[in-house]
Amino acid sequence: MAGGHQPFKSEDGEIHLVANGEIYNHLELRKMLIAHGHRFRSESDIEVLVHAYEQWGTSFLERVHGMFAIALWDGRQRVFLAARDRAGEKPLYYADTGSTLIFASEIKGILASGMVERHVDLEALDQFLTYEYVITPRTIFSKIRRLPAAHYLVYREGQLETCRYWDAAAVAPKRWKEDEAAEAVREAFAQAVSRQMMSDVPLGAFLSGGIDSSIIVGLLSKNSSEKISTWSLGFNDKNLEKIDERKLASIVAKKYKTNHSEILIDSASILNELSDMVFALDEPYGGGLPSWFIYKEMAKSIKVCMTGTGGDELFGNYGKWIPYKSAKTALKTLINTIKNNGLNNLLKHPRGSFYPTYFGEIESNSFLNKGLTDHNSLSLIDELWKKSNCSNVFDSVAHLDLHFQLTDEFLHMTDRFSMNFSLE
Repeated sequence: MAGGHQPFKSEDGEIHLVANGEIYNHLELRKMLIAHGHRFRSESDIEVLVHAYEQWGTSFLERVHGMFAIALWDGRQRVFLAARDRAGEKPLYYADTGSTLIFASEIKGILASGMVERHVDLEALDQFLTYEYVITPRTIFSKIRRLPAAHYLVYREGQLETCRYWDAAAVAPKRWKEDEAAEAVREAFAQAVSRQMMSDVPLGAFLSGGIDSSIIVGLLSKNSSEKISTWSLGFNDKNLEKIDERKLASIVAKKYKTNHSEILIDSASILNELSDMVFALDEPYGGGLPSWFIYKEMAKSIKVCMTGTGGDELFGNYGKWIPYKSAKTALKTLINTIKNNGLNNLLKHPRGSFYPTYFGEIESNSFLNKGLTDHNSLSLIDELWKKSNCSNVFDSVAHLDLHFQLTDEFLHMTDRFSMNFSLE
């Protein structure tokens, strides 16, 4: 794009900005900013950010819709600002050495500076053993931190401060009639897909055959003048047949007449490329590794991919709230919880003990010498549950998923794997 090279700067050259991602409402913002007298050098969606900051200060983040990580230097106020999008789709890491602030989109970028020691964060290791991923703001390295989603960082005269600019729990709840709720979701879904179709490069979809990705493919097909390309994942391994997505995906692909491709892998395929996956992820992770092969194949023919990631967490599909639904399910879950985490942990961390874990507290103790840290990862759930101040159990669990599993497991993996192949 002509004039779209970074960094962007304000008209007087005092504010400089670099960013990773895409701004979906940049046309609306651009129109408002031009009305305020701002001049643009390009059609880039990222350029609106430097002018938005100049116009509204840090509150500009409340107006921005998109996936992004931003780094900005304000020469007038001698202040550095960095920010992440609301869901945490795009990563941003930093390390404060006491005299220097180092930041990057990847942990390996900070380590390459040679200014940060490579010490393992034992609390992060305990989190990984408990949940299969490290929870923000920690990383597996004790001197490196991850900026939380919906937060911005301010660094001025050697002092660092982080602030939240948006919180789903702060959105006022609304009572809906069923038909009204269905229509509102339909409109929001259609708007989200439409905004992301504005890309000027080839796009396609990761089609699992589930509700979320199927709706996306339907909307893409409805609003596109050309055939949509879709990909799904299958397995040449009987042990993995339960997660083979091809049958349902092919039904959706035929309905919308997409250019559909099926990617077949087996356990050996994963092992052969495991070291590359680890390098891309930067830290321990135990989630959906097979997605790597979908993104690898898609990148051969498109530059932008849409997926249904996030739908399960937003709509409670995993059923994490079910243990609270009835006495029968609560009793069954209670027995399993005591078995995995122990009665003492249940009494100390009642919500955390019920939240699904990979290794229970008793099992993780056998891997990690608790004499090295007195941290208990189950306490994180209880702390956030109290802070959410939601009016019902379902919303509280959805709030937990949005802050933990969605950002630190699924979006973390999706961004690292797709960007490894230069696929947005």
